[in-house]
Amino acid sequence: MSFDPGQVTLLRHKAPRLVCGIIAAKYHPHPYWDLMPAWMRHGMGYLLTGVMARPQFVAYAVADLPAVAPLFARQVLRMPLLTWTVRTEAERRCAARWADQMIFEGFRP
Repeated sequence: MSFDPGQVTLLRHKAPRLVCGIIAAKYHPHPYWDLMPAWMRHGMGYLLTGVMARPQFVAYAVADLPAVAPLFARQVLRMPLLTWTVRTEAERRCAARWADQMIFEGFRP
């Protein structure tokens, strides 16, 4: 699982039996994200990076749900949708409503 579609693609080819996923979120200005190429920065929220990587699941930022692209992947493409990082009860409820599973820290769900 990675934000980088190139890494997901490479891993899929090198270890075809491993389950590979793409991590995504809507773009929010941040010093780390601003180092990425613009197509990746903005394409991530629309899962355009996922097209290249052909992931088997999507991990999408819980704070950005609901959103069209991850819900399309879940409902139309039948890809499992995970959310990250769930830290509060409100985020847990959001994850339960929009996703199949959550990646959490700092509390017992």
